[in-house]
Amino acid sequence: MTTANAVNFSDYKFKWTFRDYQQNALDNSAKYLADKRLHIVAAPGSGKTILGLELIRRLDAPALVLSPSVTIRQQWGERFAEAFMAGIDQIVKAECENLGDGLRMLILTDFIKKEALPVVGTQTELNVMGTVPIFEAVRRAVGEQARIALLAGALVIVPNDIISDIQGDFKAKPLPGAPYSELIFSGSNKNKVAALTQALEAGLLFLLGELRELGLDAFFHGDTTFL
Repeated sequence: MTTANAVNFSDYKFKWTFRDYQQNALDNSAKYLADKRLHIVAAPGSGKTILGLELIRRLDAPALVLSPSVTIRQQWGERFAEAFMAGIDQIVKAECENLGDGLRMLILTDFIKKEALPVVGTQTELNVMGTVPIFEAVRRAVGEQARIALLAGALVIVPNDIISDIQGDFKAKPLPGAPYSELIFSGSNKNKVAALTQALEAGLLFLLGELRELGLDAFFHGDTTFL
């Protein structure tokens, strides 16, 4: 049995405006919860999940969510990500805190923006969209909590401390500002995809990359998180 770490909900806020009935329920939640019971009945699509998440956030205590199906269970995570988290960096940070070493994550992106490589390992403002800026935003968010790698086109970036565990014929080019290196593989594209697939499966890292570059059949099993 794997025990997940509790998420600190005080770090997150609802990004939009609550509906009138939601706000009324929240304004009176202390009264409703005086006997430690609160039963909400509302039509499908009326925002019960959002209301439940906000109540959990305000209580700031571990909560058990019981759902009638996998679809509804996943909806709770999806609603939390879209309505309470500012961006992909917060989502990844929360997943790292929650799952720890058990995390297997694949983030699909587009637009490589290799010209943004000099910002990796710096505090330069990230003001363009692309795989490299997203990689750097995630790297800053997770810090030492997790190892991340990037696979986009010919560009491969991995943490220095796992290079010796990566299989394949490649040369490592250290990035000056961070403990990461660019790996330059010889041979076909399949070589680098296979090498990073093995690293992901072994739990050495989680991966950020372009959809068209990845052999996705290798990833669609186990407890991998896709973003």
